[in-house]
Amino acid sequence: MEIYVTESSKKKELPSKTPGAAPAIIWTVKLSDGRTGEWIGPQIPNGTIETDLKIEDNQYGTKITWLKAPQKSFGGGKKWTPDPYKDAMIIAQSSLGKAVDLCCAGRIELKDLSSYGQKFFEQVYKMSEPFKPKA
Repeated sequence: MEIYVTESSKKKELPSKTPGAAPAIIWTVKLSDGRTGEWIGPQIPNGTIETDLKIEDNQYGTKITWLKAPQKSFGGGKKWTPDPYKDAMIIAQSSLGKAVDLCCAGRIELKDLSSYGQKFFEQVYKMSEPFKPKA
C-alpha cells in the first residue's frame, strides 16, 4: 500500500530574524496511514507519495522532510561581465593611494605625487593584462 499526503495545514508562522525576509511556516502534514508529522518550508501538495518524503520518528514526534521541495532562488539577476573602465578606476585609485603612502613616509615629494601615481598605474595595468578575460 502506497503512503501519500492527505492533508497539509498551517500550524504556526515563525517571524524571521532578518528584516524583510519571509517568515518560516510550520506545516502539519497528515499521511494516508494515519500518521501526522511536521514540516518547515513550502506547503507539501496533497497526493505527494512517500518516495518524495523522508519520514523520521523521534522523541518529539514525526518529522517529515520533502525531498523534492522547490529551492529558493537567490535572485539570479544580471550575469557578471567585466567592466574595463571600472577596473582601470580601481587600479588608478590604488596606484594613487600607494603614491600617497610613499609621500607620507617621506620617500617622495608632494610635487611628484601625480607622476608616481601615473607610473604605478601604468605598471599595474600592464601587469593585469594576462588576467583579463578574453571577449
